Amino acid sequence: MTDEQSFDRPEETERGTDPGIERAAEPAATLAEAPVGDTVGTPWDEGLNGDNAAFAAGKGWDSPDAVIDSYRNLESLFGHDRAGRTLVLPDGDEDAAAYDALYDRLGRPDAPDKYSLEEPPESPADGALTEWFRDTAYDAGLTDRQASTLFAAWNRMASSRIDAAQQAHRTEQDETEQTLREKWGGAYDRKIGHARRAARAFGGAHLDALESAMGLAPVSEFLARIGEAIGEDALPVGRGGEKFGISPEDARANYEQRKGDAEFVAALQDTGHPGHAAARAERARYIDAIWPQR
Repeated sequence: MTDEQSFDRPEETERGTDPGIERAAEPAATLAEAPVGDTVGTPWDEGLNGDNAAFAAGKGWDSPDAVIDSYRNLESLFGHDRAGRTLVLPDGDEDAAAYDALYDRLGRPDAPDKYSLEEPPESPADGALTEWFRDTAYDAGLTDRQASTLFAAWNRMASSRIDAAQQAHRTEQDETEQTLREKWGGAYDRKIGHARRAARAFGGAHLDALESAMGLAPVSEFLARIGEAIGEDALPVGRGGEKFGISPEDARANYEQRKGDAEFVAALQDTGHPGHAAARAERARYIDAIWPQR
Protein backbone atom coordinates (compact mmCIF):
# COMPACT_ATOMS: atom_id res chain seq x y z
CA MET A 1 0.00 0.00 0.00
CA THR A 2 1.40 3.31 -0.91
CA ASP A 3 1.46 6.34 1.32
CA GLU A 4 -1.10 8.02 -0.85
CA GLN A 5 -3.48 5.13 -0.43
CA SER A 6 -3.01 5.08 3.31
CA PHE A 7 -4.17 8.68 3.58
CA ASP A 8 -7.27 8.05 1.45
CA ARG A 9 -8.79 5.23 3.45
CA PRO A 10 -9.21 7.07 6.73
CA GLU A 11 -10.97 9.88 4.83
CA GLU A 12 -13.41 7.42 3.33
CA THR A 13 -13.99 5.93 6.76
CA GLU A 14 -14.89 9.31 8.20
CA ARG A 15 -17.46 9.73 5.45
CA GLY A 16 -19.08 6.47 6.50
CA THR A 17 -18.01 4.35 3.60
CA ASP A 18 -16.60 1.78 5.94
CA PRO A 19 -19.36 -0.60 6.92
CA GLY A 20 -17.80 -1.08 10.25
CA ILE A 21 -18.35 2.53 11.30
CA GLU A 22 -21.90 3.88 11.99
CA ARG A 23 -22.92 7.33 10.62
CA ALA A 24 -23.88 10.06 13.05
CA ALA A 25 -27.71 10.72 13.37
CA GLU A 26 -29.19 13.70 11.46
CA PRO A 27 -30.27 16.58 13.78
CA ALA A 28 -34.02 16.64 14.67
CA ALA A 29 -36.35 19.16 12.95
CA THR A 30 -36.67 22.47 14.75
CA LEU A 31 -39.98 23.71 16.24
CA ALA A 32 -40.29 26.33 13.51
CA GLU A 33 -40.15 23.63 10.83
CA ALA A 34 -42.81 21.45 12.45
CA PRO A 35 -46.25 21.28 10.65
CA VAL A 36 -49.16 23.35 12.04
CA GLY A 37 -51.72 21.35 13.99
CA ASP A 38 -51.54 18.41 16.24
CA THR A 39 -52.03 15.92 13.47
CA VAL A 40 -51.05 16.29 9.85
CA GLY A 41 -54.14 16.36 7.53
CA THR A 42 -56.73 17.33 10.19
CA PRO A 43 -59.70 19.28 8.56
CA TRP A 44 -59.80 22.95 9.58
CA ASP A 45 -63.46 22.72 10.61
CA GLU A 46 -63.11 19.66 12.77
CA GLY A 47 -64.96 20.19 15.99
CA LEU A 48 -67.79 22.26 14.53
CA ASN A 49 -71.31 20.99 15.13
CA GLY A 50 -73.26 19.67 12.19
CA ASP A 51 -75.21 22.85 11.43
CA ASN A 52 -72.16 25.07 11.55
CA ALA A 53 -70.14 22.67 9.43
CA ALA A 54 -72.91 22.58 6.81
CA PHE A 55 -73.18 26.36 6.89
CA ALA A 56 -69.42 26.76 6.40
CA ALA A 57 -69.49 24.33 3.50
CA GLY A 58 -72.40 26.20 1.91
CA LYS A 59 -70.48 29.46 2.17
CA GLY A 60 -67.46 27.92 0.50
CA TRP A 61 -65.17 28.64 3.44
CA ASP A 62 -62.06 26.48 3.39
CA SER A 63 -60.02 27.96 6.22
CA PRO A 64 -60.32 30.05 9.39
CA ASP A 65 -58.97 33.01 7.41
CA ALA A 66 -61.95 32.77 5.03
CA VAL A 67 -64.35 32.92 7.98
CA ILE A 68 -62.65 35.96 9.47
CA ASP A 69 -62.52 37.74 6.09
CA SER A 70 -66.25 37.16 5.65
CA TYR A 71 -67.00 38.56 9.08
CA ARG A 72 -64.86 41.64 8.49
CA ASN A 73 -66.69 42.32 5.22
CA LEU A 74 -70.02 41.96 6.99
CA GLU A 75 -68.94 44.35 9.73
CA SER A 76 -67.89 46.93 7.15
CA LEU A 77 -71.46 46.90 5.79
CA PHE A 78 -73.41 46.63 9.03
CA GLY A 79 -70.95 47.84 11.59
CA HIS A 80 -71.58 50.04 14.61
CA ASP A 81 -71.19 53.20 12.50
CA ARG A 82 -74.22 52.14 10.42
CA ALA A 83 -76.42 51.17 13.32
CA GLY A 84 -80.01 52.26 12.75
CA ARG A 85 -79.41 53.09 9.08
CA THR A 86 -79.88 49.70 7.47
CA LEU A 87 -82.91 48.72 5.37
CA VAL A 88 -84.73 45.46 4.79
CA LEU A 89 -86.30 45.17 1.34
CA PRO A 90 -89.75 43.55 0.99
CA ASP A 91 -89.93 40.06 -0.41
CA GLY A 92 -92.56 41.04 -2.99
CA ASP A 93 -95.11 43.64 -4.06
CA GLU A 94 -97.80 42.06 -1.90
CA ASP A 95 -95.86 42.46 1.34
CA ALA A 96 -97.70 45.59 2.50
CA ALA A 97 -96.35 45.45 6.04
CA ALA A 98 -92.76 45.30 4.82
CA TYR A 99 -93.36 48.25 2.50
CA ASP A 100 -94.89 50.27 5.33
CA ALA A 101 -91.81 49.54 7.45
CA LEU A 102 -89.53 50.53 4.56
CA TYR A 103 -91.39 53.79 3.91
CA ASP A 104 -91.28 54.65 7.60
CA ARG A 105 -87.52 53.99 7.75
CA LEU A 106 -87.01 56.23 4.70
CA GLY A 107 -88.79 59.10 6.44
CA ARG A 108 -92.50 58.97 5.63
CA PRO A 109 -94.51 61.03 8.17
CA ASP A 110 -96.62 59.28 10.76
CA ALA A 111 -99.88 60.30 9.05
CA PRO A 112 -101.06 62.14 5.89
CA ASP A 113 -101.82 65.34 7.80
CA LYS A 114 -98.19 65.51 8.97
CA TYR A 115 -96.94 66.53 5.52
CA SER A 116 -95.70 70.13 5.61
CA LEU A 117 -97.24 71.22 2.31
CA GLU A 118 -97.15 74.93 1.51
CA GLU A 119 -99.90 76.34 -0.71
CA PRO A 120 -98.95 79.47 -2.69
CA PRO A 121 -101.33 82.47 -2.29
CA GLU A 122 -102.73 81.89 -5.80
CA SER A 123 -102.65 78.11 -5.61
CA PRO A 124 -105.23 76.38 -7.83
CA ALA A 125 -105.48 73.60 -5.23
CA ASP A 126 -108.51 73.76 -2.98
CA GLY A 127 -108.88 72.04 0.37
CA ALA A 128 -110.29 68.82 -1.09
CA LEU A 129 -107.51 68.52 -3.64
CA THR A 130 -104.82 69.14 -1.04
CA GLU A 131 -106.32 66.50 1.24
CA TRP A 132 -106.39 64.05 -1.69
CA PHE A 133 -102.74 64.80 -2.38
CA ARG A 134 -101.76 64.14 1.23
CA ASP A 135 -103.54 60.77 1.27
CA THR A 136 -102.07 59.75 -2.07
CA ALA A 137 -98.54 60.79 -1.09
CA TYR A 138 -98.82 58.79 2.14
CA ASP A 139 -100.07 55.67 0.33
CA ALA A 140 -97.19 55.99 -2.16
CA GLY A 141 -94.70 56.13 0.72
CA LEU A 142 -93.34 59.59 -0.07
CA THR A 143 -91.14 61.34 2.42
CA ASP A 144 -92.06 64.85 3.54
CA ARG A 145 -89.37 66.30 1.28
CA GLN A 146 -90.56 64.32 -1.74
CA ALA A 147 -94.22 65.24 -1.20
CA SER A 148 -93.46 68.93 -0.67
CA THR A 149 -91.32 69.06 -3.82
CA LEU A 150 -93.97 67.35 -5.91
CA PHE A 151 -96.80 69.51 -4.53
CA ALA A 152 -94.91 72.73 -5.23
CA ALA A 153 -94.11 71.57 -8.78
CA TRP A 154 -97.77 70.70 -9.39
CA ASN A 155 -98.89 74.13 -8.21
CA ARG A 156 -96.45 75.84 -10.57
CA MET A 157 -97.55 73.71 -13.50
CA ALA A 158 -101.28 74.13 -12.82
CA SER A 159 -100.95 77.89 -12.35
CA SER A 160 -99.07 78.27 -15.62
CA ARG A 161 -101.72 76.26 -17.47
CA ILE A 162 -104.49 78.42 -16.00
CA ASP A 163 -102.64 81.60 -17.00
CA ALA A 164 -102.19 80.27 -20.52
CA ALA A 165 -105.87 79.35 -20.79
CA GLN A 166 -106.95 82.79 -19.57
CA GLN A 167 -104.67 84.49 -22.08
CA ALA A 168 -106.04 82.33 -24.88
CA HIS A 169 -109.60 83.25 -23.86
CA ARG A 170 -108.77 86.96 -23.85
CA THR A 171 -107.28 86.63 -27.33
CA GLU A 172 -110.41 84.82 -28.54
CA GLN A 173 -112.62 87.57 -27.07
CA ASP A 174 -110.64 90.25 -28.91
CA GLU A 175 -110.85 88.36 -32.19
CA THR A 176 -114.59 87.70 -31.68
CA GLU A 177 -115.30 91.36 -31.02
CA GLN A 178 -113.49 92.35 -34.21
CA THR A 179 -115.41 89.73 -36.22
CA LEU A 180 -118.79 90.79 -34.84
CA ARG A 181 -118.11 94.50 -35.31
CA GLU A 182 -117.36 93.85 -38.96
CA LYS A 183 -120.49 91.72 -39.34
CA TRP A 184 -122.98 93.78 -37.29
CA GLY A 185 -121.70 97.19 -38.18
CA GLY A 186 -123.63 99.96 -36.43
CA ALA A 187 -125.83 97.42 -34.64
CA TYR A 188 -122.89 95.98 -32.67
CA ASP A 189 -123.53 97.77 -29.37
CA ARG A 190 -127.24 96.97 -29.40
CA LYS A 191 -126.73 93.33 -30.31
CA ILE A 192 -123.95 92.76 -27.82
CA GLY A 193 -126.24 94.22 -25.19
CA HIS A 194 -128.89 91.64 -26.18
CA ALA A 195 -126.26 88.88 -25.96
CA ARG A 196 -125.20 89.96 -22.48
CA ARG A 197 -128.79 90.10 -21.29
CA ALA A 198 -129.38 86.54 -22.54
CA ALA A 199 -126.12 85.37 -20.97
CA ARG A 200 -127.22 86.73 -17.60
CA ALA A 201 -130.55 84.97 -17.95
CA PHE A 202 -129.28 81.62 -19.27
CA GLY A 203 -125.60 81.59 -18.25
CA GLY A 204 -123.75 79.02 -16.21
CA ALA A 205 -122.37 75.58 -16.99
CA HIS A 206 -124.77 75.09 -19.91
CA LEU A 207 -123.56 78.27 -21.56
CA ASP A 208 -119.92 77.26 -21.05
CA ALA A 209 -120.62 73.91 -22.69
CA LEU A 210 -122.35 75.66 -25.58
CA GLU A 211 -119.38 77.97 -26.05
CA SER A 212 -116.99 75.01 -26.03
CA ALA A 213 -119.07 73.26 -28.69
CA MET A 214 -119.85 76.24 -30.96
CA GLY A 215 -117.14 78.80 -30.30
CA LEU A 216 -117.44 82.28 -28.81
CA ALA A 217 -118.55 84.16 -31.94
CA PRO A 218 -121.44 81.81 -32.90
CA VAL A 219 -122.63 81.72 -29.29
CA SER A 220 -122.58 85.52 -29.13
CA GLU A 221 -124.77 85.73 -32.24
CA PHE A 222 -127.10 83.10 -30.83
CA LEU A 223 -127.42 84.95 -27.54
CA ALA A 224 -127.98 88.23 -29.35
CA ARG A 225 -131.01 86.74 -31.08
CA ILE A 226 -132.36 85.35 -27.81
CA GLY A 227 -131.79 88.59 -25.94
CA GLU A 228 -133.45 90.57 -28.72
CA ALA A 229 -136.47 88.28 -28.63
CA ILE A 230 -136.99 88.27 -24.89
CA GLY A 231 -136.00 91.85 -24.17
CA GLU A 232 -138.01 93.86 -26.69
CA ASP A 233 -140.23 93.55 -29.74
CA ALA A 234 -138.77 91.26 -32.38
CA LEU A 235 -139.00 94.18 -34.82
CA PRO A 236 -136.24 96.55 -33.80
CA VAL A 237 -137.25 99.46 -36.07
CA GLY A 238 -140.16 101.81 -36.76
CA ARG A 239 -140.93 102.71 -33.19
CA GLY A 240 -141.29 106.46 -33.00
CA GLY A 241 -137.85 107.91 -33.62
CA GLU A 242 -135.80 104.95 -32.26
CA LYS A 243 -132.30 104.84 -33.65
CA PHE A 244 -132.27 102.45 -36.57
CA GLY A 245 -129.14 100.34 -35.87
CA ILE A 246 -129.39 96.94 -37.57
CA SER A 247 -127.23 94.68 -39.69
CA PRO A 248 -128.12 94.10 -43.37
CA GLU A 249 -128.99 90.45 -42.68
CA ASP A 250 -131.37 91.31 -39.83
CA ALA A 251 -132.86 94.21 -41.77
CA ARG A 252 -133.68 91.91 -44.68
CA ALA A 253 -135.20 89.26 -42.36
CA ASN A 254 -137.30 91.85 -40.52
CA TYR A 255 -138.45 93.51 -43.72
CA GLU A 256 -139.62 90.17 -45.08
CA GLN A 257 -141.46 89.58 -41.82
CA ARG A 258 -142.97 93.05 -41.97
CA LYS A 259 -144.26 92.46 -45.49
CA GLY A 260 -146.35 89.64 -44.06
CA ASP A 261 -148.15 92.14 -41.85
CA ALA A 262 -151.43 92.99 -43.70
CA GLU A 263 -151.86 96.30 -41.87
CA PHE A 264 -148.33 97.41 -42.78
CA VAL A 265 -148.83 96.44 -46.42
CA ALA A 266 -152.19 98.23 -46.57
CA ALA A 267 -150.71 101.42 -45.12
CA LEU A 268 -147.80 101.20 -47.54
CA GLN A 269 -149.99 100.75 -50.63
CA ASP A 270 -152.90 103.05 -49.78
CA THR A 271 -151.86 106.65 -50.20
CA GLY A 272 -154.95 107.73 -48.29
CA HIS A 273 -154.16 105.50 -45.27
CA PRO A 274 -153.36 107.45 -42.10
CA GLY A 275 -150.21 105.40 -41.67
CA HIS A 276 -149.02 105.63 -45.25
CA ALA A 277 -146.24 108.14 -44.60
CA ALA A 278 -144.93 106.21 -41.59
CA ALA A 279 -144.97 102.93 -43.54
CA ARG A 280 -143.03 104.48 -46.40
CA ALA A 281 -140.46 105.90 -43.99
CA GLU A 282 -140.09 102.52 -42.30
CA ARG A 283 -139.58 100.82 -45.63
CA ALA A 284 -136.94 103.37 -46.54
CA ARG A 285 -135.04 102.64 -43.38
CA TYR A 286 -135.13 98.93 -44.16
CA ILE A 287 -133.79 99.61 -47.65
CA ASP A 288 -131.02 101.83 -46.28
CA ALA A 289 -130.03 99.06 -43.82
CA ILE A 290 -130.17 96.30 -46.44
CA TRP A 291 -128.14 98.21 -48.99
CA PRO A 292 -126.10 100.67 -46.93
CA GLN A 293 -123.68 101.41 -49.80
CA ARG A 294 -126.28 102.27 -52.43
